[in-house]
Amino acid sequence: MVVTETVLIYQDLLDRIGPNECFFELANLDIFGYKISRHRSKLLNDKPNNDDDDDKGKKKEEIIEIEQNKNMENSCGGIVWESAFALANYLEKRFDDFGVNKKVLSCVDLGSGTGFLGIYCAKKFKHRTTVTDTIDCVELMERNVKRNSLFNENEDCLCDVFELDWEREEHVERLREKKGTFDLIVATDVIFAERLVDPLIKCIRMLLNEKSGVCFVCAQPRDENAFGSFQERCMETFSMFRRVPNEELSFDDLDSECKLFEMRV
Repeated sequence: MVVTETVLIYQDLLDRIGPNECFFELANLDIFGYKISRHRSKLLNDKPNNDDDDDKGKKKEEIIEIEQNKNMENSCGGIVWESAFALANYLEKRFDDFGVNKKVLSCVDLGSGTGFLGIYCAKKFKHRTTVTDTIDCVELMERNVKRNSLFNENEDCLCDVFELDWEREEHVERLREKKGTFDLIVATDVIFAERLVDPLIKCIRMLLNEKSGVCFVCAQPRDENAFGSFQERCMETFSMFRRVPNEELSFDDLDSECKLFEMRV
């Protein structure tokens, strides 16, 4: 994608002014850019060439552009929140677990808002990705998918948009009927009301591949009751559930309040 000079890049802004100021400045932007570094596959024994690396040996970077709508009514999904950047950062560090040469072939982003994290996964890992949210966010997600030209060599769309309110079981069932289960589920800032905890966990359980699936939920503890209930219900529901320990994270440079959970069926 060709990015105009006027688009601010998230990583550049983060380096310049730090995480707190960076988030508030980004939240007021209509459009921002996000760098995605290219990796060479270890399994495919890709060799560096003049196209992959510059003279200094740096990785080439691709930039995605994300449109935001801070004035969106009935939803807080019009901007990208800190937890989405934090989870993208974590997935970057685990590229060898989720890259194109692995068995992670499909991904769904729950409560995607702008579509940022799902678009990141589609671009970074070459997964077939579905971004989902309530009807209020659908048009914004569609614009961002189109903006980032998410098509492969055969002109198949690598990222599509689906209306999903996980309080409505028929929405979840319709998505599963159309797409099947997913190898990777990501969700950020979705633990903010206790009444939504059970429907969210049921949604994850219905959509997660029983053999190969892994789900990551990253959120700030905005509601202590919801946060506690989420952890209790996940321990009852999933065969493996853990809070990812701090030593595996590098959120301090982004937002130390973000907590990351991993679960498998």
